[in-house]
Amino acid sequence: MNAAKSVCFILFLSVVSAVYGQLPHTGLYFYSHSHNIDKRTSLLLNAGEPYKLESQDCFTLDFDFFLRNELIKFGYIFRIISNTNENFDFIINNDFNLFFVTNTQDAQLKSISSAEEWNHVSISFDKKQNLISLHFNGETMQCSYNLKAIRSLRISFGLCDFKNFLANDVSPIILKNVQVSENHRKVHYWTLDKHGDNVVYDEQKRVPAVVQNPYWLMDNRIYWKKIAEFEANVFPQVTFDSIHNRIYILRKSELIQYAITTDSTTVFPNTLVPNDLYNQLIFDPFSNKLLLYGFSSGKVNEYDFSRREWLYPGNPHNESDYAHHNRYISPIDSSLYLFGGYGHYKYNSKFFRIGLQNQEQRIDDFSEDITPRYLAAMGGNRTGDRLYILGGRGAEMGRQELSPKNFSDLFEVDLKTGGVKHLFDIGNKEGTEENVYSNSLVMAENDSGFYALAYPNGKYSTTIRLKEINIATREVKTLADSIGFYFRDVTAFCDLYFSPRLSKLIAVVAYAQEKQIPSKINIYTLDCPPLQLQDVLQADVPASSGKTAWYIGGATLCVLTLLFFFRRTFFFRRKKAVPANEVIETFYSENNKEKSFYNFKNKAILFLGGFQVFDKNGKNITGEFTPTLKYILVLIVLYTVKSDKGISSSKLQELLWFDKTEEAARNNRSVNVRKLRVLLQSLGNIDITNENSYWTISLTGDVLLDYKEALRLIHKIQGGTATALEDILRLLELLDSGPMLPNIQFEWVDHFKNDFSNAVIDVLMQVINNPKNSFHDHQDIRLKIADCILKIDPINEEALLIKCNALSFMGKKGLAKVTFDNFAREYHLLLGESYQGSMKNFIQ
Repeated sequence: MNAAKSVCFILFLSVVSAVYGQLPHTGLYFYSHSHNIDKRTSLLLNAGEPYKLESQDCFTLDFDFFLRNELIKFGYIFRIISNTNENFDFIINNDFNLFFVTNTQDAQLKSISSAEEWNHVSISFDKKQNLISLHFNGETMQCSYNLKAIRSLRISFGLCDFKNFLANDVSPIILKNVQVSENHRKVHYWTLDKHGDNVVYDEQKRVPAVVQNPYWLMDNRIYWKKIAEFEANVFPQVTFDSIHNRIYILRKSELIQYAITTDSTTVFPNTLVPNDLYNQLIFDPFSNKLLLYGFSSGKVNEYDFSRREWLYPGNPHNESDYAHHNRYISPIDSSLYLFGGYGHYKYNSKFFRIGLQNQEQRIDDFSEDITPRYLAAMGGNRTGDRLYILGGRGAEMGRQELSPKNFSDLFEVDLKTGGVKHLFDIGNKEGTEENVYSNSLVMAENDSGFYALAYPNGKYSTTIRLKEINIATREVKTLADSIGFYFRDVTAFCDLYFSPRLSKLIAVVAYAQEKQIPSKINIYTLDCPPLQLQDVLQADVPASSGKTAWYIGGATLCVLTLLFFFRRTFFFRRKKAVPANEVIETFYSENNKEKSFYNFKNKAILFLGGFQVFDKNGKNITGEFTPTLKYILVLIVLYTVKSDKGISSSKLQELLWFDKTEEAARNNRSVNVRKLRVLLQSLGNIDITNENSYWTISLTGDVLLDYKEALRLIHKIQGGTATALEDILRLLELLDSGPMLPNIQFEWVDHFKNDFSNAVIDVLMQVINNPKNSFHDHQDIRLKIADCILKIDPINEEALLIKCNALSFMGKKGLAKVTFDNFAREYHLLLGESYQGSMKNFIQ
């Protein structure tokens, strides 16, 4: 574009810095200058196709954007390209000046001041009047422009890589509510909340907009985000300050204060040795005090941050009868309430009330109403006059020898009268009868229900899920994704908090893995209100309407015609009639059984079936990776796939060079990362970067990382965005290689392997049990699914049922019997007991 002919609308945007304290919870977040060019965000409307303009058309683009207060703000908000190779750009610079650049000799200038968090923009191209109008937060600017030759407009937000119009300076914005109108009639509307996999469909006609490197803020409502990790003694003392959004962790010699909003840590001295048997640290939001309490004495200590010490000398009583008790501070009487717990092989139902102003104590016994228990969840309503106690594990009379069991009952305690009321049992809802719960529950809006973390206590390596329980309807929902957890009875701990100011749930998960002391404390956040995965993800195939319906209908007709002639050609000579479903299945088998979607032996990093690396010439270079190089690559990949933040240098040192000094570990890391980079260059454009002491890896699209690709397909299928046969076949081809990293046996990889295995089994069972799948009756697919599950879990009875039935249906009853016998043999080897099932029960 000729600079002499360029002109700008210039808008001065004065933004109050306070509005950037908390990001919005909706919209599309554009990665900008803080990321390299390959990772910046672009959004192409109308699937990248241009919009057609007729002679009398008035074309309008509306949207809302939020400018993030990053160091570099300069960049493109949108670029519109015409068929005449003219571009119309909306740009911002570091001084908050907004430019709308056109190709004309006329200049206009406008100054607008705005302190709004969201800004609304509307740009109109009126061909009838040869006029371009720009509306910004209610102010309007117009300029004459010869639009007669313009017949189409192509629209991209953020990064633009269209032919000669490359623009990679992306403004740090959040975008939502993008609308396209023709002749003042809305034709497309993208809210940019619900979305698919690198695509989002408009609300009008299901027309796709294509996204590169998206960060959907709505995903923060379905994916827990790990924000911090700490270590503490085996039985951690941890609590949450909901006023200032701080997590407190009490260790033997220090008190850690972690600020969520600034991601910063402050350390204070600790003069008291905390109880090493249960959590007794709590923050009182009504008096703004950090407290440490005891049971039998009823005494409550307070930390003085100005003097950096506890107000009272002496330690609280080291009592051992109240592990995993519940606690709650009520605003109506400024009292601390404690319930339940476990110790000395006994569960209890004692209910303590400790006055925080006068430290008076009252103890009630709830055992007649509530079976003694621990590992329950407890929390109060908004007014603080009612407590709710959910589930737990315990036994009659509190005696552990009397058949302890899990509970899924819900009780209400009236704090004014002391009355206890049983509300209902959620035991038959989504298998929750086998769960225990977080220490606290969080009331939902209007006290209609509550949230609690739930996890099975029947195994060591497990996952935590968020449950929403509606008190009125008794409905139970499982929300968001899972959190990895290691359960070792009283040494494990998890709790759930709520930040009103941030509108986030905060999960604190603490556990001590085998031979691992001290405990790990992981902190996660989730935007509210939390959602299920299907609430966020759009179907991957748009609805049939308009031209799309014609295309799909035409394609369907062609396929049916081909199938008809295929059948005529290949089955004409058969004397016996063949059922139509068998023709389709045979067609599938003949055309797909040898089909391969991936080249595993060229530019590939493989985790499934065992660690292998192939360069761009197809050479297997796995042998060139020393154990240390292999472990570094595996760790960086695992943590990068889990979170774009990657793995910290300190974490690498802890896992790989724990026996070396910091300097020696740093030298080892530098030398080995340098060697690793050289090796990976033989695959293609692979970049290992270190930003703020966190290591990440980025791969070009033609380098196969089977673990990452499998997770992508799993998430796609779980969200209901994959209904095509190809997606299932792709996943099965990847999983056919075997379990993940079977030859790397370290604790640091176990939870990744467990999470992946659980996700694989869950998604394959989802596929097999979905009657809507068009391939539901294809027995060869069912066999593949069963085999993939059995490779991960060789004694999975559901997979055995699927495989035996599929083989029997295909007339291979002998193979079904062999499969069953092998299963029973494996079952005996692994569990040391005979399998009680019978073959006839597995043939339906």
